[in-house]
Amino acid sequence: MRFLVKLQAARLSALPINYQSSLAAAIRRILSKSKLAATTFSHEEGYRQDAGLFSFSNMNCAFKPEEDRLWLLNKELSFFLGLHLPEQMESFVIGLFQYERLFVGDELTTTSFKIKALEPLPGPEYTSEEGGFASLLVRPVSPVALHNPSNTAFLFPEEPGFTDAVNTAWRQKIAATYDAATAENALLTSKIAGAANRTRFRFASIANEDGTTKNIRGCLNFVLKVTARKPFLHLLLNTGMGAYNHQGLGFLEVVPA
Repeated sequence: MRFLVKLQAARLSALPINYQSSLAAAIRRILSKSKLAATTFSHEEGYRQDAGLFSFSNMNCAFKPEEDRLWLLNKELSFFLGLHLPEQMESFVIGLFQYERLFVGDELTTTSFKIKALEPLPGPEYTSEEGGFASLLVRPVSPVALHNPSNTAFLFPEEPGFTDAVNTAWRQKIAATYDAATAENALLTSKIAGAANRTRFRFASIANEDGTTKNIRGCLNFVLKVTARKPFLHLLLNTGMGAYNHQGLGFLEVVPA
């Protein structure tokens, strides 16, 4: 399920430029407050937090950059959130998040946000394909980070192996959600459907489990046609494309066919 999360800042303060890890921790804090949500995100249910089976976008807000800070120019903000949970839990999730507070920042500046509303996003309109498959056109709202096979560099959409890397990361999510056999046998197709003359990329700072950080590179400005069974397409939309989705990378929007 996917939501537009509407926020209101307590005051016009500043966010660190790399606020995504802090926002991810704030989201997990709310999920952990419910025994039902904590159980649903457990290993037994296949929705482990460490598998990154949720995703979110960058905050949509007016700001003024100043060194390593983003100074808010408006108290009203929003971002997109994807959780791979049964649709029957939609009302529960809305109740869990609504009117909660998110504390986002670092040791220098922390901003308190009240969650004003969670608005469910409409379901995608799939294009039917032969053999009972379906397809979607998708593009990233936040940068997509994909490693090459040797895990030594990040790939651009125009580079060989990019779509293979998309499918590999997608298959890993299927294995984490279902099982290894289902992932191995899943028929997944990814094809570049459009890209800007110059694909943009953006650097982001990602928090490691040991508390250290590392810089990664993610790409924007491209459209991908993805084809699979509908449950696997649904999984991709909820959990994002590529790596580090649970730290704000790879959130997707559907492009009208």
